[in-house]
Amino acid sequence: MARLSRLIRQPKTRLESLDGPDATQVGLLLASSGTIDIADAHVVICALPQDEPIITSDPEDLRRLNPDAELIVV
Repeated sequence: MARLSRLIRQPKTRLESLDGPDATQVGLLLASSGTIDIADAHVVICALPQDEPIITSDPEDLRRLNPDAELIVV
């Protein structure tokens, strides 16, 4: 939890709300990937238009959601 707290305080870290349009995209991504983690899917949805890497400790799940995503594993 301390690592997450430090990460979200970084100036380049963006926190995004899960709104209606994103929720629809998350649902479609989960259905197409056969996965169930809403948070992981939302991270992928938010990172795509920004062409930003995703920092994760769970690369396997994120790879199932987007095999082409640039991941930074911690």
